[in-house]
Amino acid sequence: MDTITCGHCQVITPVQPFGDPADIKYGGKCKMCMRLICRTCYEKFINGDGCDPFEKKLDRIEAQDRFARSAGLA
Repeated sequence: MDTITCGHCQVITPVQPFGDPADIKYGGKCKMCMRLICRTCYEKFINGDGCDPFEKKLDRIEAQDRFARSAGLA
């Protein structure tokens, strides 16, 4: 089965054989990061929540952890 992995939340979405993964029925393509995204993240993007790639989320989590460690909270 063909699948795409959302570039914003890492959800795996099945795609019909020979289907276009950037088609709106599967989700779409984020116009800011140019990654394929799931339908839920596409709706958030269209409604103005913006682009939030998974790698940026990880960077924020790591930065919070580094801050907590440097402050002696972790």
